[in-house]
Amino acid sequence: MNYIGPSVVIKGGVSSGEDLTIAGRVEGDIRLDAGELMLAPGSSVVGDLAVPSVAIHGSLQGNVIARVRIDVRPRASVSGRLSTPALAVAEGAELHCRVEMPARGGTQAPQAAVPVEAAVGA
Repeated sequence: MNYIGPSVVIKGGVSSGEDLTIAGRVEGDIRLDAGELMLAPGSSVVGDLAVPSVAIHGSLQGNVIARVRIDVRPRASVSGRLSTPALAVAEGAELHCRVEMPARGGTQAPQAAVPVEAAVGA
């Protein structure tokens, strides 16, 4: 597991082949070939994500393609486009997104594209 601490600011892309936790700030795209990305409380990411799974506790401005799951936790703030077969949004999360949910397993079923402009639980 890799960890980017709260005092770290990265300007540029980040890539990893295993779990990654970001507690600081990243201004650039993030790519994980395996594992889960966690954006810790207080973290800030401005860039696009291409990951298997992501748990968002902090702030994200960018598009997300998650092959398995996106989990948006309470007090998280997300703006951009989300594409994933599984999405969980906790009460208290703030979303300003367009959500696309392709079918699991790569089948060619119709896709749902739902614009979301809400503060869940507000």
